[in-house]
Amino acid sequence: MKRDIITEKIKKIEEYIPNTEKYSIRLDANESPFLPSKEIMSEFHAALDKIEFDRYPDPYATELVESFAKYCGIAPKNVIAGNGSDEIISLICSGFIDPDDVVTVTVPDFSMYEFYSELAGGKIDKVRKDRNLKVDVGSLIDHVKKNRSKILIFSNPCNPTGQLIYREEIARLCKSLDETLVVVDEAYMEFAGTNESVIDLINETENLIVLKTLSKAFGSAAMRLGFAISNRDLITAIRKIKSPYNVNTISQTFGTIILRHDDEIKKNIAMIKENTKILRDNLSNGKNNLVKRVFDTETNFVFIDTGCAENAHLITDAIHASGIAIRCMGDSGFIRVSAGTKDETEALTRVWNSLGDEYDE
Repeated sequence: MKRDIITEKIKKIEEYIPNTEKYSIRLDANESPFLPSKEIMSEFHAALDKIEFDRYPDPYATELVESFAKYCGIAPKNVIAGNGSDEIISLICSGFIDPDDVVTVTVPDFSMYEFYSELAGGKIDKVRKDRNLKVDVGSLIDHVKKNRSKILIFSNPCNPTGQLIYREEIARLCKSLDETLVVVDEAYMEFAGTNESVIDLINETENLIVLKTLSKAFGSAAMRLGFAISNRDLITAIRKIKSPYNVNTISQTFGTIILRHDDEIKKNIAMIKENTKILRDNLSNGKNNLVKRVFDTETNFVFIDTGCAENAHLITDAIHASGIAIRCMGDSGFIRVSAGTKDETEALTRVWNSLGDEYDE
């Protein structure tokens, strides 16, 4: 009998399929709507001329790591760079999970936590959020202890809900779950109303890893740059299992340059936060009768409850047909819409309000 070379583990995994259709406006992936300035691009083009394309990149991304550490106000020894946060999530899962280890996730949350955990042989333990999409930290602690979870991983603020867990609650999680690795993905923290980052807790705890990215607030999604921040022992452990040349020289160069432009980063974040507020206000006050609730957000996107899968698909299909991409969250009845420019928000709002007339009963 011929042996099946594709494992059962791979057969069971649901493939993540990105939306590759062409749209005139993309509000589906939480990217920044702002391109880097002419000044940044001029520096980048000049730096490209100095790259030795026949040589491998710096295996430790030294200059990039130093620039990022300076931006965050931490020591470079507490940072490691990755080919996007996805690579680091994959490394954590493959390196820290043994077969049948329990990995606790809160749902809804970023789907790749489950994807990489299952690929590593972990058992997924889901804790569902309440009707307001909030996490009861006390109940979560009890749950993780009861299940003896190896890893607890979640985004904060949350993708896709936009909700925030306050830093004192995360400090409580780390202290209470001292036998569990707590991984906090802060991809959207720059957009939160108050700074609830826990990167300053990394040297006070033995079990905390914080993830960061340049894809969202920094407008560098094309470069695939992510970072893990933790105590020296955990950073050393991650470095042991990463490939030696994981971040290419072009990405290292661009990331180093953009991190020097603190004023531009802050200006763009402020504009994105303003545009997110306009987006939420427009969708909340719109005439779309298929919408049940538009949630408050601490991110650069808005999360919407339509009440049922049928409504969510009707709205998404109609908006896609207008040339605007948004994200329908499967059959959950939820939709996620990223903040774009003011013109893009106005275009979306016109379509959004027209649906109120089309489906008015």
